[in-house]
Amino acid sequence: MISAHSSTIKIKARVRGHRGGAMINAIVFAAIISLIMAGIARVSVSHYSRAMVEANYVAALYQAEAGINFELQKITAASANADQKSANSPYGPTYTLGSGTFKIYCMNTDGTTPWTTGSSSVVIVSRGVCNGVTRQVSTTANFPGTSTPRLPGSIPSGSVPPGNTPSGSTPTQPTSTSGSGGNYVLYGADITKSSTIAGSPNLATGDIGVNHLLDINGNPSIPGTLYFNGPNAGDSGGGGCHGPTYTTKTNASAVTWATVDSIANTTFPSGGLTWLSTHNDNSLASIASNTVTLTGNSSKTFVGKAGGANYYLTSISCAGNSTITFNNTNGPINIWFGPLRGSGTISMRGGNCSVAMSSDATKGVRMYNAKNSPFIITGNSTLEAGIYCVTGGCSNNAMQFQGNGTFIGSAIGDSFTCQGNPTMNFRGGYFTTTGSTYKANNAWYDSYKVNQ
Repeated sequence: MISAHSSTIKIKARVRGHRGGAMINAIVFAAIISLIMAGIARVSVSHYSRAMVEANYVAALYQAEAGINFELQKITAASANADQKSANSPYGPTYTLGSGTFKIYCMNTDGTTPWTTGSSSVVIVSRGVCNGVTRQVSTTANFPGTSTPRLPGSIPSGSVPPGNTPSGSTPTQPTSTSGSGGNYVLYGADITKSSTIAGSPNLATGDIGVNHLLDINGNPSIPGTLYFNGPNAGDSGGGGCHGPTYTTKTNASAVTWATVDSIANTTFPSGGLTWLSTHNDNSLASIASNTVTLTGNSSKTFVGKAGGANYYLTSISCAGNSTITFNNTNGPINIWFGPLRGSGTISMRGGNCSVAMSSDATKGVRMYNAKNSPFIITGNSTLEAGIYCVTGGCSNNAMQFQGNGTFIGSAIGDSFTCQGNPTMNFRGGYFTTTGSTYKANNAWYDSYKVNQ
């Protein structure tokens, strides 16, 4: 009995021993599986994190390249309002694009800032940011007919997805150098409308250009060149424009100018002039209901701001001895007249600027007329501004210079009438033709540094 009992005890002990070993093996196996799963999870998380970083890296590059394209378009239409760096914005102003942003500024090819607006060459620096990842690229660009050295270390540019237009950008105006062919103080752009110079105006400096007929009456002083551009251009007076007093030049092709409406749509992508009618800077000049009516000796001062103050008016009338002045000390002033092909009076008197265009080309005054109404300049005061009235179809929007005042700038419209004895002086830096654009050298240079 004792022997049998002892054998049973040994068998039970061996069974308990096997059970304990199996449990240990199971624990070890579970631990190994847990380590493997933890490793897989860690690799997966690391791979995902790396993939996100790479995606943000590429997205930041797209942001930076979109900034380059944006600035090329902007300085082509508005070189005087190019984005510049400042003490408060060392990398230029910030624009939002999708889920990211880009900062951008222009500089001269020798590395100095601010960029000299209207120059034939420019270096554009764009810094894209997406989810904390930053990429900065630089490129050189030049105006047609000029060349600039490629940036050292430049590589072929990657493509930028179409439709990359920044949202929430500050509205800016198209302003640049004079149209191709001449330094135009006056230009009639419509190929079906004639322009007239009557009386004895003194066109002291600058050239005159037309895409249709020009009729000269009286004895104007025109020391510059008369440009007849395109097959419809010529002298409607039967040879009066081609007398010994005037220098003329004939070109086979008309000069193409963008319409005010298309410029507004590009400048204000949220809705062009319609959007601007309710999103403007009229409050800076205490303007109510988008209209200005002056009588007697009253006056109205338009105030500029950094980046450009954009006013929207449906009419302006200056009667009696009333005057308009421009305080552009803080930045450029842009006045837009709308709606497109609408009616309403545009009659201005005066227009002295606090800062002359010749002193600071970044603070110019420009006015754009999209209405089917003539743009009338009256009185004996001085107006310094760029006037742009190209609509491509309005029948009654000629620029009319009346009185004996002084005009300094450039006036481009469907047609023009110059009456009385005004003095007109060309000033560059306002407008450019549609066919002239800043073009990059098809390369960019990755200029981001870790400590930036």
